Amino acid sequence: MLLLEIRKVFRAGNSQVISIPKKMLQKLNLHEGDQVVLELKDKTINISLLTEKFSQKDGFPQRMEGFLKQYEEVLEKLEE
Repeated sequence: MLLLEIRKVFRAGNSQVISIPKKMLQKLNLHEGDQVVLELKDKTINISLLTEKFSQKDGFPQRMEGFLKQYEEVLEKLEE
């Protein structure tokens, strides 16, 4: 079953937010407080529940390290 909804990006404090519809949260078994992994490829964002599948085997730590290096300057500016 394909679930498709159009959502707006909105401001919440100093952040930009996209809400996830309740139907999709239920299908993904996501709950408030769950940690997710966002992966950007081309112009598509994949959202996955943070689980044991993100382990040394699939290179997640290496990808995260690459991300942190790539965006180091931006992240430091955000920290200020």
